[in-house]
Amino acid sequence: MCAVLEVEETIYDDFMERLVKAAKEIKIGNGLDEGVFLGPVIRRENQARTVEYIEKGLAEGAKLTLDGRQNIPATGYFIGPTIFENVTTDMTIWQDEIFAPILSVIKIKDLKEGVAIANQSPFANGACLFTNNASAIRYFRENIDGGMLGINLGVPAPMAFFAFSGWKDSFYGDLHCNGKDSIEFYTHRKVVTARYPKEDI
Repeated sequence: MCAVLEVEETIYDDFMERLVKAAKEIKIGNGLDEGVFLGPVIRRENQARTVEYIEKGLAEGAKLTLDGRQNIPATGYFIGPTIFENVTTDMTIWQDEIFAPILSVIKIKDLKEGVAIANQSPFANGACLFTNNASAIRYFRENIDGGMLGINLGVPAPMAFFAFSGWKDSFYGDLHCNGKDSIEFYTHRKVVTARYPKEDI
């Protein structure tokens, strides 16, 4: 999901034009090939499932600005970058955690509204904010539901020595993976409680 401030229409249109242009320039193919940014989904069922989400988005009234079903390699389970506009929180493409190259754009009046909308989701894997405003960063950091937060970067996935900290339904199990949690998972603890009496007893 992507929330965009509802600013002057010309500014919004310019942002969307640049976003679509950048998405169209993404090189799709074998992830081992030089310059490829977007590889295939894992299997045919995932490709079909993603196509179903695109069709649901259209059926539920979202505007398909970039169709990832087009201009993809003929062989392999590919889905290209897909961008929806005019998305609302009652749509399936907003409610589900899709894990595919689908971006759903929602217009917001301000950061507070954007955080409130995002926090309605039962999922809280990660969230990103693009700004140079320190107070906006502080508000975002302290109020958004999300275990991994990024400031001015698109994917807040941590280094291996940090925990992969999804929240809500984006987390399953007792411990997060990576970081200290992963060490704890594979650690068998032994606790010894001892008292040594004085030698003269």
